[in-house]
Amino acid sequence: MSGRGRDSAFQIGPEMWVRLRVVIRDAEGEVVQEEPTETSFVFGFGGTLPALEASIEGLPQGATKSVYVKPAEAFGERDPGAVLEVLRDEFPEDVAPGDVFEAEEDEGEGPTGTPVLLRVVDVTPEAVVLDRNHPLAGQRVRFDVEVVEVRPADEAEISAAEAALLDPGEHKETLIPAASLLRGGPRG
Repeated sequence: MSGRGRDSAFQIGPEMWVRLRVVIRDAEGEVVQEEPTETSFVFGFGGTLPALEASIEGLPQGATKSVYVKPAEAFGERDPGAVLEVLRDEFPEDVAPGDVFEAEEDEGEGPTGTPVLLRVVDVTPEAVVLDRNHPLAGQRVRFDVEVVEVRPADEAEISAAEAALLDPGEHKETLIPAASLLRGGPRG
């Protein structure tokens, strides 16, 4: 994909508000979501993946670009330690590979309230094998980006972007949530 901007004199740069339409493809080039993802952010405040942000700087409204991002800069490397085995009787009778369960993150003294998705990769009579890696972890990912809108950010947008940068847990919006890539969505 490539293209030139047509509708705006503004280019993506510091303190510009940007709206993107993004199609995400896995390592084999397959589209991972039915519909393109739309995201907006103030450029320069960590509103999207750093590798993606760096590659779109200077693009005008209307431009298109394909960006390839290494696993470590996209959804991380696969962590073999994120695969765990749980007793079979802790799951519904109909549990099957491909099912997804939502749980709370556990850090030492009990759940933190942070949701984590657990994808079932195997079921035996005694155990269920779960994977908590992001479905795109370990893969080189391609983002087909269309710059929908570029304009100067207003003071409120800049303040919100600064607040999100200082406290990402409160404001962080992910470009592609893991739950949206998993068939059937999470079960409780």
